[in-house]
This record gives sequence, structure tokens and C-alpha cells, in this order.
Amino acid sequence: MLVLSYADKDGVQTRRMIWPLSVVFLDRALMLLAWCCLRQGFRRFHLQQMTDITRTGESFRPRRGPLLRQFLAEIRGR
Repeated sequence: MLVLSYADKDGVQTRRMIWPLSVVFLDRALMLLAWCCLRQGFRRFHLQQMTDITRTGESFRPRRGPLLRQFLAEIRGR
């Protein structure tokens, strides 16, 4: 799990706890696909808008593969 500060599209800073799933190139930008604990859902985070990134040491490894497949299925379904 990661804890990070993130600036949204309006520049508002939030503190997020996330389970990182994959770094991808989407919408002409590098993005981190992740499960967001704050929003209780999948989110895409622009890498350049992330600051103060800290690893918690908490592992979610057994859930990572199924979560990534579910996220990609959601993206394809849109």
C-alpha cells in the first residue's frame, strides 16, 4: 500500500491511501492504476501530480492480480 499526496484536475491536494496495480500510458500521459481506499474504487492517478509518496509495508499481493483484471475490464467496458 502507498500513502501519497495528490493534486486533482483543479489543483486541490488530497491525501490518498492506494493499492497500486500498474503504471500505464493512457490519455497521452503516464498514469498509475490503483484501488483508492478513500473513494473505495478504482482510480487513475497522473504520475506528475503525485507527491510525498510513502510505502506502508502493508501487502495486498494475493488480491493484486484479480483487482488489476477487474480494473482493466471496467476500462474496456466504457
